[in-house]
Amino acid sequence: MTKVMANSPEGQISESDLKSVREAGLSDGEISEIIAHVALNVFTNYFNIATEVDIDFPKVSHSEIA
Repeated sequence: MTKVMANSPEGQISESDLKSVREAGLSDGEISEIIAHVALNVFTNYFNIATEVDIDFPKVSHSEIA
């Protein structure tokens, strides 16, 4: 679901996408929660970019994780 929303430039979700998510067992409440989390992340990113928030944690590379 989040992949569908991320790949849609207008943030639109088609009926077929909703149908497939419902068929996978997610309720309308769970779908709403996913949409809300995506919207919050987008808002947070816009806010952080607009206010030039300093990153206050060390950068971690993929090789350090593995």
